[in-house]
Amino acid sequence: MSRDGNTAAPSRTAGGKHFSHIDTLRAVAILFVLLAHLPVDERIWPTSLPRHIDLWSGVDLFFAISGFLITRSLAGFMRARAQDRNWWPELRTFWIRRAFRLLPAAWLWLLLPLLLSLLIGPALLYPSTSGMANDALAALLQVANLHSAGCWASEAWRQHCGSGLGVSHYWSLSLEEQFYLLLPIVLLLLPRRLLVPAVLLLIVTLAPWDRPLFSAGWFFRVDGLLWGVVLGMLSLYSRDTFQLPGKLARYGLGSALTLALILMLGWLPTLGAEAIPGISTAAALALTSAALVWLAACNAGIGPGPVLDWVSSRSYALYLAHFPLYGAIRALLLPEPLLLRDWLEVGLFTLCAVLVVGLAAELTYRLVETPCRRYGRRLARTPPDAETTLPADYLEPAR
Repeated sequence: MSRDGNTAAPSRTAGGKHFSHIDTLRAVAILFVLLAHLPVDERIWPTSLPRHIDLWSGVDLFFAISGFLITRSLAGFMRARAQDRNWWPELRTFWIRRAFRLLPAAWLWLLLPLLLSLLIGPALLYPSTSGMANDALAALLQVANLHSAGCWASEAWRQHCGSGLGVSHYWSLSLEEQFYLLLPIVLLLLPRRLLVPAVLLLIVTLAPWDRPLFSAGWFFRVDGLLWGVVLGMLSLYSRDTFQLPGKLARYGLGSALTLALILMLGWLPTLGAEAIPGISTAAALALTSAALVWLAACNAGIGPGPVLDWVSSRSYALYLAHFPLYGAIRALLLPEPLLLRDWLEVGLFTLCAVLVVGLAAELTYRLVETPCRRYGRRLARTPPDAETTLPADYLEPAR
């Protein structure tokens, strides 16, 4: 997922207003991912269930959220460039804040699985130390998506990859980091008035590209990020776009529509590589995710309660920690067989996973994420002679 997929501190405006609907989407996205990665033998489910629901699409929702919020967080940079002012302080601030927001926790959860693999691996669901070290190096260099594509596409490359529940989920974070680096460059090279048409053209061009599960293209699902850019730009420069149509607003149908789109997000992956002839499932997932983000940005949809609020604020730590800890719990709790085969095993595993992954996420959030994020904010403070141009309704990026 960013992966920013995808995962962050609560979404707030500069004035402190809480954007609970964005937080709900963030919680939904990470819950999709956590459920999708449970090592359960699908034969224990009711016969028809796997044909109607598959939850790996949570990463696509993370991408749309990240694209939207990251584009908005570059508003000061775009304004400085448009006014022929020095844009470097704004870009420096953006990159420093992103680095201290994401990298310390990510590095921690690259190191810990390597240590665990010395104690546990190789096991059925836990990679060898050498394979995981290669995966971790790719993640450290922000090319884990390229590495993962090679691992699945090439037999020769696969011998250099970790298998099982290690750190291979970092592919989505690498894709987002590449996005964070490239988007400002695109904004420098392309006039603002051409950005939205150019991105929409790219979205349409990518729409027919089939990206089957674990194919090389599956690790380059930028469609959600691109839709996020479009929505972010419209929210900054065409705010009327974020007014609910009269009937939706009048009858309070935003929540019902949000729920329907969430259900669609879980159903679309079951269609295979193509949602409809000529339109890939990846493109359909991105459009569905974009619709959810648009509703949330309109302050429509579903607000989180205390549990979803906690899940949302710890979503980045949950994403980092869950994959290696799932593998460790499975290897230590029930070494044989590869997958959970009955409901007793599922219940025991789930109880342990909730406790262990939840505790790990809480500790990561409190001891690593929060202090490092605060330090990054202090380090990135705009110099006194530079003008701060963040929008009045600036949102904290997703991850």
